[in-house]
Amino acid sequence: MKIKVVFFDAGETLLYRNPSLSTIAFRFLNKNKIKVKKKLIDKFISDSAKEMKKIVIKAKHSDSEKWDIFIRKFLKKIKVKDETIIENVREKLKKGMSFRPFKEVFEVFNFLKRNGIKTGIISNAPVELKDILKRTGILEKINYLIISEETGYEKPDKKIFEYALKKAKIIPDECVYVGDNYIADIYGAKKAGIKPIWILRNSKNAHFSYKTQKKDGDIIKVKNLKEIIKFLK
Repeated sequence: MKIKVVFFDAGETLLYRNPSLSTIAFRFLNKNKIKVKKKLIDKFISDSAKEMKKIVIKAKHSDSEKWDIFIRKFLKKIKVKDETIIENVREKLKKGMSFRPFKEVFEVFNFLKRNGIKTGIISNAPVELKDILKRTGILEKINYLIISEETGYEKPDKKIFEYALKKAKIIPDECVYVGDNYIADIYGAKKAGIKPIWILRNSKNAHFSYKTQKKDGDIIKVKNLKEIIKFLK
């Protein structure tokens, strides 16, 4: 069956942070006279992301709630207890001002448009994602935007994918879903009957990709978005 829509995740699929999450946190903490080595911040962020795995699977918290839990886990490891600092770190990182589109994003969007394939984003994100996509030039390129905090469903809950299908007026076989997070993106799309494509970038920011998964031999894996084109021809 012909693919009519390609849905994408946002963070670490279409967008990346430059500077990275750990670099922003390092600079902010140092500015507030909290001295922590950069390598430790990298480790604490990665460890905190791994600890979020069960919460991600359950899909019971909104993205803002998950973000708050994650930041608190990370800062607890540094022994930061000041609520003002916690709030400032959370809000600074949540705004996503460091997000940039990966270099091949617009080339892929243009290819899809030329071939009559529509595009959409299904993201576990706060409403601020719309501003980020507008700032980076992505919003005007896509046909559908599904944000978890607007729908009330969080990936991997299949309901958010079903919501997207209904919005695009298609069935699962008429689309694919591209994402980096095994639990939210790959597992979630499969539950909804949508063919997933797992993007595994060589990125320092891929804390939530959960790469070490078993029984994933049947999943298409790519290293950048241009590789998905061959699967659509």
